Amino acid sequence: MIETLLNIIFPGILISFFTAIITVHLSLKRFYSERLWERKIDSYIAIFESLHRLKHYSRIKRDIDLGTRSYKKDRISLLEDQWAEGDMEVHKTIDIGSFVICDDAIKCLKDYLNRSRLDFEEHSISDLASQEMVYLDDCIKGLKLVAQKDLKGAKKKKV
Repeated sequence: MIETLLNIIFPGILISFFTAIITVHLSLKRFYSERLWERKIDSYIAIFESLHRLKHYSRIKRDIDLGTRSYKKDRISLLEDQWAEGDMEVHKTIDIGSFVICDDAIKCLKDYLNRSRLDFEEHSISDLASQEMVYLDDCIKGLKLVAQKDLKGAKKKKV
């Protein structure tokens, strides 16, 4: 009787134990995969926001130079602070972003930073700002494609 019970109960307990271990392992793997995917999204959002700040600053500088807008000194100071934050974020992402985002995204940002520039002394601020906006648009478009591919790839790797 006890032997029959052990023959019936012991395999069930053993199967339950291994099933629980496998379930926990797969759940943890999925959890870590989802957390990485969330980090990727957060990183891409931060860099897109930074590029937007840089583009906004260039647009304002162009408009001021062309005389289509005027701003108070404190507003311009705030815009310059936002530009500095955006620029710092781009550099930070290049330095440490490859831990989370893909190498192609880092390459897009490096290409943006290494772009050729008009000579400041030979061109107006509006020309410089217009060129900067073109570079930023190209960077944003390229980065958007890379981010979509990277995020789709990360999502497919989820269990």
